This record gives sequence, structure tokens and C-alpha cells, in this order.
Amino acid sequence: MGLSATVDRLLGRLALGRLHVLPVEVPGAGELRMRLEHACRVRGWPLATSPADADLLVVCGSEPHGDLAAALDRVWQAMPGPRVRGTLSAVPELPGVLDELAADYLAWNRAEDPLPSAEPDQHGGHDMGDHDMGDMDMGDHMGDMDMGGPGGIALASGADDRDGLEMDVLHLPLGPALPDWPAGLSLLLTLQGDVVAAVEVTAAQRIPVHDPFAYRLDWAARLLQLTGAGALADRVLAARDHRLGLTGSGPDPVDLRRRIARSWPLKRALRGVGPVDAVDVPVEWGGDCYDRLLRLVDPGNDRTAPGPAVQDLPALAELLPGLLTGSELADVRLTVASLAGLAFIAAETSAGSPVDHPVGAAG
Repeated sequence: MGLSATVDRLLGRLALGRLHVLPVEVPGAGELRMRLEHACRVRGWPLATSPADADLLVVCGSEPHGDLAAALDRVWQAMPGPRVRGTLSAVPELPGVLDELAADYLAWNRAEDPLPSAEPDQHGGHDMGDHDMGDMDMGDHMGDMDMGGPGGIALASGADDRDGLEMDVLHLPLGPALPDWPAGLSLLLTLQGDVVAAVEVTAAQRIPVHDPFAYRLDWAARLLQLTGAGALADRVLAARDHRLGLTGSGPDPVDLRRRIARSWPLKRALRGVGPVDAVDVPVEWGGDCYDRLLRLVDPGNDRTAPGPAVQDLPALAELLPGLLTGSELADVRLTVASLAGLAFIAAETSAGSPVDHPVGAAG
């Protein structure tokens, strides 16, 4: 992207007040990420669907380490300039952080010689990068994946198919820094064509949450976004934000579920995807993605008083290898999103305290 085109992009987005924001959630900072999303919508700033579309990268939670830090660096390098990165570590900081990020973005074009590979600020500040660089829209929801190979390309190798003939396989990472993806979950898929041949999973331990129903609504909206049902997703997000006390009113829960259940394109897109036989797993996980979507928005799960709970990522990690092996690549993110919102258990029934040490599983 040339300098003139970059300045045009900068001035155009600022004039419209439409900076594109890419939130990345550190495990345990889910509500912080939701509040950031709401604040962006109030300002008229769209959420980016991929690094290529992002102007601002906002880390929600403490500055990450290990695999997530490495993934964030890859996301940062994939963002075209002008770009700004910052960290949001607490709710009271939210307005100030967004104001400062916008100011840094505006100041970028006054930089004399931005470095093409500027390192992110490891102390929670802001970093400015270089300049080189109907309701149902059934688009490619695999297009914004975190690709971990050299140059961001998935790695290819050879393997025998079921007939003993060698064919190319791809090793494709998903997560941990991926839009509409569970924080603390990483998959490494082995692909033969567009079919998942094997799955390796790394997951954080149980993550504490305060209001499971708000998270259910959040995951319903994310699943709808992945499916291309943007208008329905917006209504669910309005219900989520009302649940969090961010708005004075929200959609009627019964009407919302009815609207989703009446959508034939949505039913056609999700019916038969990610089927789970509810044996040795929570009953709510049973059925397919469509069944689980309806459970996510079921008003019967809306408890009057939110209570402490945990997201049981280790249990999800045990299920995913067997469930995803043999499925089509296009179904993977839909399946994970439909399950992530139902992977909550009451805090008092969980064993031990939630910690962030990884657990692994492979198929």
C-alpha cells in the first residue's frame, strides 16, 4: 500500500469515525472484551473480522505470554498500516484507552519513518505500526484464521490415505488469537483436502465467569456471525449488552428465540453440523449446531441472579479431537462456537480453583 493510499485510508476512516477494531481476549477477560465491543458500537467503530481489516488491535486483559503472545505478534504483522495496538486491563480504563488509541492513529501520519516491524509495547502502552502493507451471507468463515506456518502459510507434508496412496496434508493452527474463537483454546488440524484427519488440542484450565447467560448470548451472536446471519447476531448482542447492564432495554428473549427458530436459511446452514451423541458429555452438548444455538438463546436459562461459574475448557478439549476428526474444515469453527457457549458449570461443582496452565489432547 503506497503512502498516498495509506493517508487516504487514514483520513477517510477518521472522517467517517469508523476505525476498525480487532479485540483479542486473554483467558478470563471475556466480560472486558464484551464491554469493549459495546463501546465500539456506541462510537460507530466496526469490529474487524480479520487482521487485514483492522486499524486497532486491542488486547483485553493483562499482556499475554507464551503461545498467545506469539499469536498476537503474527496478528500484528498481518495488519496493514496505519495500525495501533493497545491493552485494556480494566473497565474504568475503557473510554481513555479508546480515546488514546484514536489519537495515536491520527498522529501516525506525522511519523517521519515508521518501522516496518515495530515491536509491540510490552508494558501496556500503544504501538503504531508501518504503512506497508439479505441476512444470510454465507461467506467463507475460515478466511480470518491465525496461520502459524512460515509467512503465515499452513505447513504441507505427505501422508497415506485410506487406500494406501500418498496425498498432501496440511497442518493448520486455529487460535488462540482468532475472532469468534474461545480464549485459551488452540487447535492444530491435520487436513487431507478439506477433511480433518487429526486434531491436537491445547486448552487453558477452567476459566471463571460471573454471568453464564451473558456468555451464552455472546456465543450465540458469534455463532450467528460465523453463519452469516448478521442481523440476528446484532439482536442477540443487544440482548447480551442489556444483560450486562450496558443498555436500558433489550429485545424480548422469547421473541428473539422465536425469530431464530423461524429462520429457514439458518436451520439449513446448521442442521447436521457437529452432531454430538450426549453420552458421557453434558446433555446440553447433544444434538447439532442448530440444536445448541436454540439452547444458547433459550430464556429458560436466564437466571434472575447471575452466579459464579467456570467455562470448562478441559472437558471441551477432551471432546473435540474425536468430534472434529472426519468433519469438513468449514464446519470446525461453527462446531466449536456452538459448544463454547454451553461449556459452563457452577463454580461450586468444579474441582479445584481455575488456573491458566494448559492441558492437551490429541486425536
